[in-house]
Parts: sequence; structure tokens; C-alpha cells
Amino acid sequence: MIKLVKPILAYCIPNSKYGCSENTGVAATTNFEKYLTTIIGVLTLVGVLWFTFQVILSGYALISSSGDPKKMEKAQQQLMQSILGIVIVVASSIVVGLIVKILGLGNIFDLNTFIGNLGL
Repeated sequence: MIKLVKPILAYCIPNSKYGCSENTGVAATTNFEKYLTTIIGVLTLVGVLWFTFQVILSGYALISSSGDPKKMEKAQQQLMQSILGIVIVVASSIVVGLIVKILGLGNIFDLNTFIGNLGL
């Protein structure tokens, strides 16, 4: 894919060994990507888990409504809102992934990187 914007890598102060010093903009950019990956990953995971839990609760409320129209309508609304929430979380993840690809920041949804950043 063609990158419309090149990654922002500030400057590199060569050290006596190999590569750049740790206190350069390159290290800061790498840390920013690490934090961004962790934040987006955690928020996506929490959102999907929350709305999945809500779908389960609304399904239980629908089953336990025992034919009462008010309870059944409330449970159906809760189920629709929960499904809509999952769709919004997935769609926003796709949009963020697309924006990150265009900016050239790499793959922020890599599970190995995500787990490594969390220290697990």
C-alpha cells in the first residue's frame, strides 16, 4: 500500500556504537507507537468484552421476561443497543487501523506487540 504520509521520525544522533542514541526523537516516536498500540488495544478489548456481556445480560432478560410486553420491549432495546455497541467498536477499530496505515505507523493491532507492551 502506498503511504501518503511518511512516518514521523525526528532526528537521529548517532552514538559511538550502532544506531541512534536512546534520547532522540526516534526513541520517542517508538515509545509513542507503543503507548498508542497499548491504549487502542486495551480500549478495543474492554469495549468488546463489555458489549458481549451486555448481549448476554439482555438475552437473559429477554428469556426471563415471561411474556410481559414491557419487560420484553426493554430487553429487546437493550439487545439492540448492545449489538450496535459491538458494531461501533469494530467499525472504529477498522477506521483507526486504516488511519494508522495511511500515516505509516505500522500495525497497531499486532497481538504479539500488544501483549509484549503489557508485559505479559
